[in-house]
Amino acid sequence: MKYINREYGFTGRPPFYKEFYQESNKGPTPNESNYPETSLSGLGLDKDVPNGAMLVGKFGSMWGIRISYHKSGKWVDSAEFLKDIGKKYSSSEKGNFSYFTHGDITVTCIKYGANSLVMSVASMANTDVKVIFYPKSMGASMTHADYKEVEGDAPFYAVFKGKAGVSEEGCVFTKRYEAEIDGRGKREYFKAFCYSEPTEVMEGDNGSVVYTFHFTNNANSRLFIYAAVGDRSIDNYTPTRDEIVAGVSTAEMEFTTNKIKGSGVLASVAEQFYDSVLWHKIYNPFFLDYMYVDSRNELTDYYIYDGRKLNLAALLGGHIGEDSCAFRQIQYAQEDKLFSLLSAWIVFCRHRDIVWLKRLYEQYAQLYKADGELVVATGKYKSAVAYTMSGSPLKELERRENMYSLDMSCIKLLNMDILERMAVLCGDSPKEYSKAKTELKKKINEVLFNADLGIYMNRYVEGDFASTIGATSFYPLIAGAVGGPERLSSMMEYLTKPNKLWGDVPVATLTRDHPEYGSKQKGARESVPPYEDYRGMTVAYINYLVYLGLVRYGVNEFSAELALKNLRIYNKLVKKEALTDTVLPNGKPCSNFINNGIQGNLFALTGIDELIDVEYFGNSLRASIRFGTLLRGGHSITNLRLLDRNFSVSVTDRETYLMVDDKQAFSAEGGKFIIRYFTETATKCDFMVQAEDNLRITLNLPVLVKEASDRYVTFTVDSGRYKVHVDGVKVKVVPL
Repeated sequence: MKYINREYGFTGRPPFYKEFYQESNKGPTPNESNYPETSLSGLGLDKDVPNGAMLVGKFGSMWGIRISYHKSGKWVDSAEFLKDIGKKYSSSEKGNFSYFTHGDITVTCIKYGANSLVMSVASMANTDVKVIFYPKSMGASMTHADYKEVEGDAPFYAVFKGKAGVSEEGCVFTKRYEAEIDGRGKREYFKAFCYSEPTEVMEGDNGSVVYTFHFTNNANSRLFIYAAVGDRSIDNYTPTRDEIVAGVSTAEMEFTTNKIKGSGVLASVAEQFYDSVLWHKIYNPFFLDYMYVDSRNELTDYYIYDGRKLNLAALLGGHIGEDSCAFRQIQYAQEDKLFSLLSAWIVFCRHRDIVWLKRLYEQYAQLYKADGELVVATGKYKSAVAYTMSGSPLKELERRENMYSLDMSCIKLLNMDILERMAVLCGDSPKEYSKAKTELKKKINEVLFNADLGIYMNRYVEGDFASTIGATSFYPLIAGAVGGPERLSSMMEYLTKPNKLWGDVPVATLTRDHPEYGSKQKGARESVPPYEDYRGMTVAYINYLVYLGLVRYGVNEFSAELALKNLRIYNKLVKKEALTDTVLPNGKPCSNFINNGIQGNLFALTGIDELIDVEYFGNSLRASIRFGTLLRGGHSITNLRLLDRNFSVSVTDRETYLMVDDKQAFSAEGGKFIIRYFTETATKCDFMVQAEDNLRITLNLPVLVKEASDRYVTFTVDSGRYKVHVDGVKVKVVPL
C-alpha cells in the first residue's frame, strides 16, 4: 500500500516547498468513508479545467475530458478558459444538463446515467478541435485508444479526509492522505466512445490521449462523445448515435423549461447569477464530493481554504438549491468567526433540514460558548477591528490603545442570536445564549453608540470614540442591536447622506468626506489583500450584511434602493468581464484582483432577495417567506427553489402574484406592496403587509403546507401597514 501525504501546506497558505512530495508504506486502513457514496460526473468539475468534464467512480478514480480549439494560430485551452469563462456558461442546479460557449465552439454535457455522461461539441466555423482524455487520480492510466474508443484503468484507490479546523489564516487540515492499494481490492475502469472519426490520435502528457477533429461550418459538424466509469460491466453497453441525439434534445428541453429566469431591474440578473455561481462548482477529491470554491484561479493541488471564503461560497451554493453541498462545506469551516453561523442559518432557513442542523449545532455549541462581553481589539494592528482587513483605516494604526470592536461585537451578537434560535429548534435550552444576547446588546448600545453623530462606532477602551466611520457602523442592523426607533432613524439619515456612505457606490469601508477616501493606503502591513489598496472600497459581503440588516428592521425603501445600487455595480462588473468581490471608490473593478470570483455575486443576490426570499430573523421559528417590492416598474422571477418548492413572482405597479409549484397561491391588485413573515399551518396563516395603495388580495391556500386542504380567501386592505390573520376562511386585519 502506497500513501501520499496531502497534509503539508494545508494551513491556509501554499506549502513551504513547492515540489513537496512525501510517500510512505504505512497509514490508516481504508473503509467505506474513503470512497464517494456514488459515481459523479459533470461539466467543469476538474478545478483546473472549466473547459471539460470529469467522471468520478464510486471507488474514487477520476477521469477527465478536456476540449481545446484552434483559433488565430494557437490552441485555446484551460488557461484561457480560467481567465475568461466565455460568452456563456450555464447549468442546471444538479448539473444534469450544462453547456458553455467559447469563441466559435459550444460544448454540451448531460448526465446519461449514474456513472456516465454524454458530451456534444459543435462549431460555427471551420476549425480544429482537440479532445483530450486524461487520468486524474494516482496510478490511473489510459491503456488503449483507437479511432473510436478510449480505455483506461485505475488501481484500488482511497482518500483519507483527515481532520479540519480553522485558524486565523484559514482552514487547517491534518492527517490527510491518498493511497494506492496494490494487489487487492477492485480496480476501476474508464471508457469513452467517439461517434465521429478523428483526423489524428496521439499520446499526450501525463498519460493522456489526444484526439483531433476537423470541423466545417455546416449543420452536421457536431461531435458526440459517450463516457463511463465503473467496473468491467461498462463494456456491456454503448448507446447508439440516435439514442445520444434524442437524449441530448430531451435534456435540453427540460433544462430550458425548468431554468430560472428573471426580468426587470431586480431579477434580470437571475440567470447570470445562477450560472456564475455554478461555474465555481468543482469536485473536491478530499471531500469526495462537490464543493463551491471562491475562485478557481487560487486553487492548487493542496486545496488551500480560507474559512470566510469557504462559508460564503457555501451560502451562495445554498441559494441555488445545493443544500447538501453547502451543508458539508460549512462543516469544514465552523470555526470561522465571521460567516460560519450566518451561512449555516441562511442555508437552513431556505431548506429546513433539521437533521443536519442538529448535527451541526452540537459542534457549534462546543465551539461558541455563551458570552455577553464586547470584543476588544489589542495591539497596533487591532485584528478584531474591520476583521480580516489588515490595512483598514478603521484600525487607526497611529494609536496603539486597546479598542472596542464594533463589527466583531455585532458579529458576536449575531452569533448568539443564531445559536439561541438553533438551540430552540434542536430541543436544547437557549437560556445561556439568550442571556448573553441581552447583555451584549445592552453593552453595544451603552458603549458604542455616538449620540452626537447618531451612529454606532468603534471606541477606545479609555473612553473616546474612534475618528473613522465606515460600513461596519451598520452591522448593528444585521445583529439586531439597534436600540430603538430613534437610533434607527438617525442611522438611516447618516447612511443615506451622499457625502457619507450612499452615492452611486455604497456602502464604502470609509466615509466619502474622510480625508483618506479614495487615496492609496499607507502605513499598513506590507502584504495586504488588493481591496485594501485604496481607502473607501466597496466590498460585496459587507453590502450583503448591510442589506440583510435593512431587511431585518423593515426599512423597506432603503433596502430596495441598496439592492438597486448593488445591481448597478454587478451589471457594470459583468459588462467589463471582471466579476470581483470588491470595487474601487469610483465603482471600477480592481485591476490587480482575480476576476470571476464567486463573492461578486453577492451584489446580484440582494436584487433577487429583494423580490422574494425566506425570513431569517422573524419572531416565529417556523418556515416563513417574504415577497414583493416597493421599487417601481415590473419585476419577475420564475423557477426559484425555496423550502423544497418552486416559486415564481411577478410584480407590476398595479398587481402582484405568487405562484407555488405551478399554482397561483397569492395575488393582489391596486398598487405596490410587500408581504413579510408569511407563515402557515394546516388551517391558519399569518403575515404582515405594507401597501402603498388600497389592495384587493386573493389567497389560494395552502401556500407552504403541502398537506392542507385547498381554500380561497378574498379580502381588502387599505394603504398602510397591517398584520393579517387567516383562520379557515375568516380574515382579521389589524393596523400596525
